[in-house]
Amino acid sequence: PQRKSKLLEGADAIVALPGGLGTFDEVCDVACQKQLGMNCDKIPVCLLNIDGFFDGFMTQLKRAKKDGLLHQKDLDDIIHAEGSEAACLTWCQTKHEARVKEERETAATEREAAATLEAEAVGKITLMGTLKRSLLLPPICALYTWMFMQTIYIFMYLSGETRNMI
Repeated sequence: PQRKSKLLEGADAIVALPGGLGTFDEVCDVACQKQLGMNCDKIPVCLLNIDGFFDGFMTQLKRAKKDGLLHQKDLDDIIHAEGSEAACLTWCQTKHEARVKEERETAATEREAAATLEAEAVGKITLMGTLKRSLLLPPICALYTWMFMQTIYIFMYLSGETRNMI
């Protein structure tokens, strides 16, 4: 299990060459994780189908898809096979570039949404601050004026001045 997880760590694509049971085990494990949407669901998986080595396997997967046993819309979302090294690498590179582009677009959209929310929040805070100041400023000024006048009256009273006191 640890070795299999290390194979996927930092992978941009998975390319499987013809092999034995271990190869089928690893390919099936990755395909299963992709179908379940686990940690490698965006990593393209391509089988290098030299001399039709994986034809039977792909036929079996197509049948499972036809019978409704695979949940992806497209079998290529799970696993793909190409007959030459160049075609395999081109397919993987195309899938990887599409994924990177999608991730960048998603990140840009998320940044734009966050900036919009922040701007709206700042606008609301500014508006609330303006409303609070405009609503609270006159009573506060009146209170300070009253307190100032009371202080003056107290000083006038203590000094013996009683003229014009209200």
